[in-house]
Amino acid sequence: DVYKRQTVDFVADAISVVATPGDGLPGSVEILANEIQELAKGSLLLGGVRRVSDTGAPQIDILTNTVLFSADAKVEGAEIIVTATDKIEIDDDVSIETAGARRDSSANYTVKGDGAIVASSVGGLNISRSEFDSLAGSVVTSAGSRFATTGTLVVDATNALEFQSQLDVTGASVRFAGDTISIGDAPPLTTGLVLTGELIADLNKANELILNSRNSLNLFGNQSLDINLLQIDAASLMGNLSPGDVFALSADRLILRNSGSFVAGVNPRVGRLDISSDELVLSGGEFSIDGFENIEIDSPSIIWTRDSVVNVNADAAEFTTNLISSPKQSKRLELIVDGDAKFLSNASGEANFDSGVGSEFSLLAEAVEFGANIHLPSGVARFETLTGEIDLSNATIDLSG
Repeated sequence: DVYKRQTVDFVADAISVVATPGDGLPGSVEILANEIQELAKGSLLLGGVRRVSDTGAPQIDILTNTVLFSADAKVEGAEIIVTATDKIEIDDDVSIETAGARRDSSANYTVKGDGAIVASSVGGLNISRSEFDSLAGSVVTSAGSRFATTGTLVVDATNALEFQSQLDVTGASVRFAGDTISIGDAPPLTTGLVLTGELIADLNKANELILNSRNSLNLFGNQSLDINLLQIDAASLMGNLSPGDVFALSADRLILRNSGSFVAGVNPRVGRLDISSDELVLSGGEFSIDGFENIEIDSPSIIWTRDSVVNVNADAAEFTTNLISSPKQSKRLELIVDGDAKFLSNASGEANFDSGVGSEFSLLAEAVEFGANIHLPSGVARFETLTGEIDLSNATIDLSG
């Protein structure tokens, strides 16, 4: 519990963390980097204050305009949270490291309004947002800077997010949130967060990666992202590939959801998207997979935990799975494929969960060849085509119970 350990909250109009006095922003309050370790033995918050909200939940009020970590600043602590209403800037040769005994407990905060957040902890750290309009709150980090943690790293901007830091996050949980996130060899001047080859290699060493793109998650080129737990919250997975390109997403557990507004895709269909996971979880909202000629999804179980609508826009979509079901009661999955849909039942591994009662599965495509297993106790399964046939000859559909 965050309130049972030492907490330090530091607020000023502008804050500079410096290696050498005088290197900070004009008019800012300077903190020497070598003093941070003592302040951050428990939890240090720069740029805001913690309080208990009217609902009884821990909340951070962001009160500082700008926070700068100037060149050569090296900071270390157990938990360092940085917030700013306008901008957080990390210069070259800055190192921010959270080290020490890993905490089993997690700190959970809510933040209202625009603002920038960079936070690192030896334990769990969850920060949720509300009531923002993306007019301010930028995070800019330089290529020569570095973050290191085995716990949690959170980078969240309601405005511009330019992240070029090196990461040492083996076994950690890493969470990025921004208006637009791109993965791969995006063209120059691409706005938003761009995760490139070196950064992808660093992220592949993490245990968990959570990407919250408030618009689309853009995928570029021949790339491979392989994470134990991958969670994507976006309006769409948008392909930007060249002919022959294959973009591969692989995870032990892959969670797809859209907590924001739905935006239909318009990109040309080129290349192939491969998704491989032990468990594919559709966790609510309406989202799309666009911009690919072919989509191949291989997962022993495809489940939905909240009402979900998935629009798959590809010439052909192939799903290889042992079981399609929902562990929750009375939840609906609507799968709309603008092309041919094929379901096979030879995925490796086994699905292991109890199905809920009264859930629904519906599939609409140009043509349907369905040879997978559906288990929906007291539920509903619907199949519809626009022009082609529906082939259920190899399907196992169990709605009893």
